[in-house]
Amino acid sequence: MDILRSLLENTPDGRIRRIAEEAIQKVQKTIGSDKALKQLRDELDKLKKDNQALKSRLENLEAKSN
Repeated sequence: MDILRSLLENTPDGRIRRIAEEAIQKVQKTIGSDKALKQLRDELDKLKKDNQALKSRLENLEAKSN
């Protein structure tokens, strides 16, 4: 990112600056997507644990009622 920012700020060629700016935006979107994906995975893991806990509780209740 630092190299791209340096190109954006210090290169006199407008084409290079535009390409650097577009690359920075793509990298930032990718980083955001990775964070969102990690958050979804974490939430899924929590839901799986919660589901397993509920199944265990249900099995215990069913065992007590029999």
